[in-house]
Amino acid sequence: MPAVHAQSGNEAVLEQWSEQTGEQVQVSRDEAGGVTWSVSASVDAYQRRVEAPADSQELTPYRNGDFHSVTTSGEWQSQKGDGQTSHVFFANTHSSDPAIHSLYRNQITTLQAGFGDASRRAAAGDVVANFSMLGASTGLRGISAQWQGSRHSVEGFSGVVVHSWETLFGTKALPDASDVPLRKRNVHGLKFNTALNEQVTVFATVQTFDDRKLSGMAASVAGDSSYADSLPEPAYNAQSSTLGLSYRRSFGGGQTLDLVMEQGWSRAGNTSQASRTSAQAHNLNLQGSVPWSDGQYSLGLGHHELGMQWTGLGAAAYPGSRESYLTNGLQWDNGFSWLHDWRDGMSRQPWGDDVYEARLMTSTHQIGWQPEWMNGGMLALHDIRTRSSDNADNTSRAHKTQASVSMVSGGWQGSAQSGLSGQDVIAESGERERVRDWQVSVGHSAQDLAQNAFRLSSYSASVFAGRKSHLSRGDGRMVVRSVGFDLSSYSPVWGSLSLSHSRQWVRLAAGGEEVPTRNTTLDYVKELQNGLTFRIYASRLDQNLGLPYAELNEKLVGVQLSKSFQ
Repeated sequence: MPAVHAQSGNEAVLEQWSEQTGEQVQVSRDEAGGVTWSVSASVDAYQRRVEAPADSQELTPYRNGDFHSVTTSGEWQSQKGDGQTSHVFFANTHSSDPAIHSLYRNQITTLQAGFGDASRRAAAGDVVANFSMLGASTGLRGISAQWQGSRHSVEGFSGVVVHSWETLFGTKALPDASDVPLRKRNVHGLKFNTALNEQVTVFATVQTFDDRKLSGMAASVAGDSSYADSLPEPAYNAQSSTLGLSYRRSFGGGQTLDLVMEQGWSRAGNTSQASRTSAQAHNLNLQGSVPWSDGQYSLGLGHHELGMQWTGLGAAAYPGSRESYLTNGLQWDNGFSWLHDWRDGMSRQPWGDDVYEARLMTSTHQIGWQPEWMNGGMLALHDIRTRSSDNADNTSRAHKTQASVSMVSGGWQGSAQSGLSGQDVIAESGERERVRDWQVSVGHSAQDLAQNAFRLSSYSASVFAGRKSHLSRGDGRMVVRSVGFDLSSYSPVWGSLSLSHSRQWVRLAAGGEEVPTRNTTLDYVKELQNGLTFRIYASRLDQNLGLPYAELNEKLVGVQLSKSFQ
């Protein structure tokens, strides 16, 4: 069966999807075109036993019972000889365990179909809008499309930001469900790009949204429709627009310069009120790098400021925020590196009839060294300093310094790190805290083993130990000690086996009793014939032993059978 090569249309859609969800969809190259497809399914059956104090939701979300889950996923990809591509991929999970699915027994986790060629692309289902910092940057359930010309391009989206497909379809939630979503957000947006030359591009974005009540959702849970009916419809709506310029240039020899400038405007309001708010925002970002005979220098600087009433669809565009930053980096060919990151930020939020202001300054230094004789090792030093203050006369300072070393040689791996951190809260309480910690680990791994009694082809083993002490004014001293190990092996005859165990002891006060915690996990996987895989797993957690109000015991045993088709 020939593989598929996705040209720019599908590649852009799948790349955006991967950035938003973390799920990777692989597409291989075949100039002749063709079709590929794959479907996989897995079935789990497991038993969980939990012993915990009453009202222990804060300790664990798990409950006693015998549970099952069924997971299915698949993808279909096609390419024609002229470069046109199409794709469909999906994933769905059904579970009887409320700790996994607290709202619905069945949940669609991924659903998208799309097509594209050298100048067009479109997708429907779970899509991503990623215009700019001040423009739209959000995931949604709907459609997205883009057209690319020689100098001009247009992209847009329309859909709904909602908890899940089941919520969108109005599926009735489980009787004991909590935190049921009561609203959906209808979103729409357009972006226009024009290339003035090879380096300069100007762009404009327009996006709108309005919140709507999900009728019947509250009633399906609480049996009280009056709560849902009391919510205004629509609750909130907003429009925002931005203008921006992007300059990107490579000067040859590794010298680069990227500059982005953007100005935005927004208007928002509640339809139950006559007044509407308006705000402005701007963003500037500059990145560059310059090589020299012994290494490379990199520079980054930027500033953004958003009004307190700013309303938009940018995931990182926080209303009332202002930040300036400067980064410098030096990289030498001998493996030595230095990085400095300085940031000065402020947040302004309405506080009754007043405005609450909080300022945060951060300075980070990082020094690294990777000499040849360390065979892949690294020496690093991090120093972070922060200071925050507000107009309520509260000020706090914090610092964290950490040194670490790691080495790899002949199958052996080792690392050690030690840190010191602290925080001072300058207020009436005068709180102060100091934390010291260290951790060491040693491991060994081997691949492509020769014939041995256990018929192993690879294995890895590691042990670790650590200690952390908290010293705070008024509360005395808390000490945490931990040790553990991890083992894993693979044999083409027996399969894969992994085992891990850790122990932790917490002393809550000087001279007090130590409270132990133990955690063990075991996982075995065997690949059978015809794409069939068998798995058995088990775990046990004994937490806060000896504390009647916080002791927790969890046991889990399960089996899984999975099958793939392609």
